[in-house]
Amino acid sequence: MLIDQNSIASVVDPEENFDGVTSGTGGTLTVSFASGATALDTLAVKNVGTGAGQISVSGSNVLYEGTVIGSFSGGTSGTDLEFTFNANADNEAVSALINNLTFQYDGVITGDRELEFTL
Repeated sequence: MLIDQNSIASVVDPEENFDGVTSGTGGTLTVSFASGATALDTLAVKNVGTGAGQISVSGSNVLYEGTVIGSFSGGTSGTDLEFTFNANADNEAVSALINNLTFQYDGVITGDRELEFTL
């Protein structure tokens, strides 16, 4: 996955399949810094909208096409961004979520960041 500062994530795995999250069973996703994290790093979800194929955020809830697919916490000060999915989350929704992750650094960025996704 590639994330440029203040931009949308770009998933580079063309065979993305989130078997751990299938409709009706829920699951979790943790996005963590495997290396390079600082207290000035923030991971978040881009609030795009509630239309077809879109991700939005309401408080600590994440929505896909206007339907809550789970909740999230963390992501600030270099901490893990953790998602807990409900029965509405499916491969399409989780893929859209991952494609709308953002990275922000409060300052002039130095060095690389490596992220790890655990589903």
